[in-house]
Amino acid sequence: MDEDFEDLPANIAFNDIYELEEKLGSGTYATVYKCRRRGSQLRRAVKVLHLQKISRQERLLIEEEISILKSLNHDGIVRLHHVFRNPRRIYIVQELCAGGELFDSIVERSRYSEADAREAMRAIMEAISYAHARGVVHRDLKVSSHISIVPN
Repeated sequence: MDEDFEDLPANIAFNDIYELEEKLGSGTYATVYKCRRRGSQLRRAVKVLHLQKISRQERLLIEEEISILKSLNHDGIVRLHHVFRNPRRIYIVQELCAGGELFDSIVERSRYSEADAREAMRAIMEAISYAHARGVVHRDLKVSSHISIVPN
């Protein structure tokens, strides 16, 4: 089961659907983990936002980001699957981009041809064009080598 965004009843909690696995990273007010959907081997990433560390203004921006992610459906843009809220945390469950950073993938390869660069740029530009056509501008792009940005 690999659905796009799915609205769940408000009484369903993150732990009812997923279990946390290893920590992938952390920032000022959020921690990102790999998680597994219960009863399956499906892995996703979850950003756990700690509300006590977030100002009212930051929370409004997070809610806007959630709304935008719900509206986007493109292979080059990470997919939002679920959002869970409780009084202390917001859990944003997204597609797991396990391929790493594009830069790291380029460095690891012994050869990176003009055709490879062209394919990478095409995929990036298509995703940006898709977002811009919907009035969405992102100021902090993170280019992952998942999906077919860097051919094998």
